[in-house]
Formats: sequence, C-alpha cells, structure tokens
Amino acid sequence: MKCYFNDKNGGTIVAVLMVGLILNITIAVIYFSVNRSIRQTGVRRVDSSALHIAEAGKEHIYGSISSGYFTPVQNSSVEVFSALPFGDGTYTVICSTNNSADTIWVTAEGSVTNSPKTIRTVANLLPSI
Repeated sequence: MKCYFNDKNGGTIVAVLMVGLILNITIAVIYFSVNRSIRQTGVRRVDSSALHIAEAGKEHIYGSISSGYFTPVQNSSVEVFSALPFGDGTYTVICSTNNSADTIWVTAEGSVTNSPKTIRTVANLLPSI
C-alpha cells in the first residue's frame, strides 16, 4: 500500500492556488475601484460643465444689459433667456429688479443631462453718462 501523506507535490499545488486566488482578488479590487472612480469623475465633469454654462448665461445677461440689448424693467422679474443652447447643455436666465431699477438680481441656471446648477448674483446698475 502506498502512503500519500508524505507526498510533497500537494504543497506546491496549494501554494499555486493561493497565489492565483490572491491575484484574482487583487484584480477584482482594482477593477471595481477604477470603475467607481470613472463614474465619480463623470459626475464631477457634468456638475462642472453645468456650473460653467450657468456662468456663461450670467455673463450673457450682463453683456446684454451693458450693450443695451436688454433693459431691466422696474419692479419686475423677467425670464430673459429660456433653455438657450450652449455647449453640451442649456441655460436659463431670470432678471429681477427693484422699484428704482438700479439693482438687479440675476438667477442663471445651467443644465447638462438633467443636472442643473444655479448661480444667483446681485448687481448695481450704474447710470450711463
């Protein structure tokens, strides 16, 4: 009768299997980590793009006011630009004024793939001389 308890080939097989298992676990962890990182980067890119588009809408209304294209009306709230396309998204700008029309409140909303970001500003209008 042959005895298999003193056979040294089994230890090698167990060691190879353990190394393979450790490598598989390491590769799986790296894979899931990279995928999560890519998803988070995509979300940050969309949020950043929406904020930049809202900023463009804000600057568009300021340029329109300074060039005379748009004149704020006293004690009113007007949607000046509605879903105006810009880059990968759109922006909407609302301009509100007080009774003397010397102060304006601008709300600019930039949206990329249904991820809106809003910028609200207050500005004093200087009289043109």
